[in-house]
Amino acid sequence: VRSHFDRGSRRAKILEDFLRDREKLLTTTLLGTNLCNVSASVMAVRLGEPWGAWGEAVAGGIVFVLLLLFGEFLPKVMFRRHPTRLALMFAYPIWWSFVLFKPVIVVVTALARGLLVLLGIHAASGNPMVTREELKLLIRRGELAGTLTSKERELVHAVIDTRGKRVRDIMLSMEKAEWLPADATIDQACRRCKESGRSRVPLVERVQGGFTVVGVFNLYDILFGLDHTSGTDLALTVARPPRFLAPDTTLSMAMQRLRSGRQPIALIGNETDRSAMGLITVEDLLRVLVGRVEA
Repeated sequence: VRSHFDRGSRRAKILEDFLRDREKLLTTTLLGTNLCNVSASVMAVRLGEPWGAWGEAVAGGIVFVLLLLFGEFLPKVMFRRHPTRLALMFAYPIWWSFVLFKPVIVVVTALARGLLVLLGIHAASGNPMVTREELKLLIRRGELAGTLTSKERELVHAVIDTRGKRVRDIMLSMEKAEWLPADATIDQACRRCKESGRSRVPLVERVQGGFTVVGVFNLYDILFGLDHTSGTDLALTVARPPRFLAPDTTLSMAMQRLRSGRQPIALIGNETDRSAMGLITVEDLLRVLVGRVEA
């Protein structure tokens, strides 16, 4: 659906709108389902009236079988086999149903929310439709069915488990990280990169027991781009501005920012005063997922 949405499909845009507000989708479909069930029951009674009680019972049984077959079994089988195509096909009917029954939907939704408040239940918007453990169970079933390998299952589990983690949970503290004083020369910086095996090293000023990062030395700038520099020059003269991330940044957001900035290292701290408590790299982010699977 998202690929159709990116291509500008109007049907996909309707589905995307419903998926953003799943309460609206659920209310619309439940209202339509109940209207069909009630209408079918009324028709069964009317059709069976000429034959008395037995006629009503037979008509009710026929309607029950038809509802079970055409209202439950067949739709579920068809949507499991062709979910995207059928979802796009029914986008407009669902949208028109919502427009037609919007007054009823608004009233029913308000009554339901009011009832939840009276019962002391507060529905939080944005909650997942399934819990983390339920999703893991579904993945486990997929592995048992042969659609996922054990490695794939572990990788997906790792992704699920890292959703609640922040960069402060996996960062390397500045006390343990490789860094250079701000007055280090280019030769010293290159030598430290060679010894540590890292191509980028933060340049730091120690202030009252803390760490103030003034730049990030990039070895590749010396190897491929800045031939006119001297080894006795300060590394700060060729350093790049540091990229900072707040400690509560999620891992997915951190990866996105590092990729967009084309800088595989970020300092964890306050960008305003450039104080850092730790650092994180793209390699660290990948190790949380891939490293766990390879282990």
